[in-house]
Amino acid sequence: MGELKYNFGGTNATTPNAYTGMSIPSMSDYLQTLVKAPQNIPFSGMPSLSSLSPQQLAIGSGMPLAPTISGSTSDMNFGFSNPTESTTGNPTGLNLGASAGGGSPKIAMTDKINAGVGVFNAALGAISAYKALKLGKDNLNFQKESFAKNFEASKNTTNAQLENAQRVRVSADPTNAMSVADYMAKYGVK
Repeated sequence: MGELKYNFGGTNATTPNAYTGMSIPSMSDYLQTLVKAPQNIPFSGMPSLSSLSPQQLAIGSGMPLAPTISGSTSDMNFGFSNPTESTTGNPTGLNLGASAGGGSPKIAMTDKINAGVGVFNAALGAISAYKALKLGKDNLNFQKESFAKNFEASKNTTNAQLENAQRVRVSADPTNAMSVADYMAKYGVK
């Protein structure tokens, strides 16, 4: 049986695989392909795009292109090609819209179910929000009524105390004290 062996340096750069015929580069060789020496580009303003190579424009320039697998997988025939060579026309292989033949693309059942669940959740959220708003209004009205009742009770108690205190003053000094009705009109809680 053939094995893939990794070589992390040294002179033997590749180890062939008996099944696929592929070679795996050593780690040091692979890392050297990733790192390039910096190139000096004279700066006289912005360089034109035509003066730069695609490797200078690409992020991670110097990285080898990813191999694509072609051929039959049952034969274990793996052929590697440059993916940029087959990008003419429709690189993804998807046929959408009018080119799909059926007009609109078909929607999968799981997408329909997910959309239905989303609509159901939105409806439940709206119902919950409506109930919370109604409950909030009811709570506010209850608090207003409670405050009004408590204020009325406190007002009556305070006015009764003020009236009794003024009656005591009038009975102690009837000539200098204000009448109870005048006192309550001036100092009573309204």
